[in-house]
Amino acid sequence: MPFINVNTTQKLQDNTREAIKKRLGELISIVPGKSESVLMIKFDDSSCMYYSGTAKAKVAYVDIKIHGSATQEQKKQLIESVFELFREQLGIDSKDVFITISEFDNWGFEGTMV
Repeated sequence: MPFINVNTTQKLQDNTREAIKKRLGELISIVPGKSESVLMIKFDDSSCMYYSGTAKAKVAYVDIKIHGSATQEQKKQLIESVFELFREQLGIDSKDVFITISEFDNWGFEGTMV
């Protein structure tokens, strides 16, 4: 089960949130064995975020967690696609989007550890 936590300073309209959710559901399949059917997404919009000591009006942090691992090329492709998504949907320049990917061997899902 992949998990994506989206933090942004912007207030997301329902249609924008839905468009981002849909696209993240498609993009997660860049990682083999991952799909929207097992993806959980959390949105934290209207967040107060600082970068370099200054409150930013348009900034985002996206934290992607996956069970297992992906190749460097798959992670690069996923990250670059998420940068593009946030530029298209929210108008946030890539220099103001920060993305992490964490990989875990131990993951609880459906009442057990997978």
